[in-house]
Amino acid sequence: MNTLTFKAKQVRNDIPLKNNTPFKEGVTTVLAMFGIFAVIMTLDYYILGILFLIVAYSFLKRIFIYFRIKYPDWAKESDLRGSFLFREEKIGDIYTDDISSIVILFNKQRDKKLSYSHEPMYNGLVCFEILLKNGGEKKYVILIEEEEQFNELGAVLKAYYKQKVKIEEKYTGDPEQGIERTFLFKKHYLYAEKQELKAELQMEKFPI
Repeated sequence: MNTLTFKAKQVRNDIPLKNNTPFKEGVTTVLAMFGIFAVIMTLDYYILGILFLIVAYSFLKRIFIYFRIKYPDWAKESDLRGSFLFREEKIGDIYTDDISSIVILFNKQRDKKLSYSHEPMYNGLVCFEILLKNGGEKKYVILIEEEEQFNELGAVLKAYYKQKVKIEEKYTGDPEQGIERTFLFKKHYLYAEKQELKAELQMEKFPI
């Protein structure tokens, strides 16, 4: 009999989870570029000034990306701790029967294209804070790099819900970006669909 599994890259437990944006560096770079542009325009080099703005815009995006991936919440190779396996009956080496509750902190999958637009570049970190029935605590952090991984992890979480594991999901990203706020209850679901899933999992309230 096949059981549900999900494997992801494990990240060191003490990595900062907050998704950062290099706002200070970006503002400084913009001000410097406009200063140079102003000097060019005072010298009546209008065409050169326009060309400078075009090149500067592309350069600005590269600067933003450079500083973004330098932030401590952007997992580097040195932050990785191998792979972490979720099974239908276990999280790592912990059996679900031994778990009292789980708090899941997540945002969006990591931006692999390193292309800045109106959205922040998400770090893709998902943190599991586990309280054991014996009073012990465990913490695991994984890296989500593909949107499909959210669906795979959601399938395993569904099995945990059915086992009556108490789960609380906390979305830490920008709520204005329209990202899903839970793994199972999708934004586009109709009320009836949400209620049907809620009944299937025998939940008293939504996990967020």
